[in-house]
Amino acid sequence: MTSSAPPPRGEKRPPWFTPERARALCDRIAAGETLKDICAEPGMPGQPTIYKWLRREPQFAEDYYVARRAALRWEARHKAAYAKPPRPKLKAGRPTKCTPEVIDEICERLGAGESLTDICDDAHMPSMVSVHNWLRNDPPFRVRFVDARRAQADRAFDEVREVARAATPATVAVARLNCDVIRWQAARLWHRRYGYYAGEDDEPEDKGFQVVLRQFDMVDGKVVEVMTPIDAVSYEDANRRALPAPEKG
Repeated sequence: MTSSAPPPRGEKRPPWFTPERARALCDRIAAGETLKDICAEPGMPGQPTIYKWLRREPQFAEDYYVARRAALRWEARHKAAYAKPPRPKLKAGRPTKCTPEVIDEICERLGAGESLTDICDDAHMPSMVSVHNWLRNDPPFRVRFVDARRAQADRAFDEVREVARAATPATVAVARLNCDVIRWQAARLWHRRYGYYAGEDDEPEDKGFQVVLRQFDMVDGKVVEVMTPIDAVSYEDANRRALPAPEKG
C-alpha cells in the first residue's frame, strides 16, 4: 500500500486510484468488511475519496455494488447461525412478593386470628400498603381475604366466651372491656352476622320501591290535598281521583 505521508516538496502524490487497489477493496467488501474499517487502516484512502471514485470510475462503481450485494447475501445466509438468542424481557422494578404461597400464608394467619399488622411486620412478608394494592388489583385474592376476615370474626366471637369464663370478681371490669372490644371487632369484620344487622342475609331480597304522587293547593287560605294518588298508577290517574273541594268554614 502507498504511504499516506505527504510527498516531498515539488513532487506530486501518486494517484490513489489503481485497478489493483480497487480490486482489493471490492474483495474485502465482498468478504464482509465495512468501508469504514478499511479506510481507517494506514495507507488507505478516506471514505470521501472512495465516494469520488464511485462517481468518476463507472467500472469501479459496478464492481463495488456487486461486492456489496454479495456481502449482503452472505450476511443474510449466515445471520441465523451467528445471531444471538434474544434476551428475555425483564419487568422493570423490584420483583413482586405476590405469590400463591404468600397469599396462602396471609389468609391462613388471618383466619387463625392474627392481625394484618403483625403479619406484615414479618421480614419475609409484604408491607400493608402492598397488601392493599393487591386487594384492589386482584379480585380472587380479595374474595379469599374477605373469607379469611369472616373466619377471624368467628374466632373473635368464640373468644368472648373464653374471656368471660376466665373472669374473676377482681377482673370483671377488665373482662367486660375486653368482651366489648372483641364484640366490636367481630361486628366490623362481619356485620351481617355479628353486627346490628345480625340474622339478615348477606344479600337481602330486593323489595323494590313505591312512588307516591301527592298534590296540594290553596283553598280559602289553607293548604289542602286535592287528590288521593295512593292507588294511582300514573299522574293522569291521580288527577282523575280528585277529592271534592272542602266545605267553607
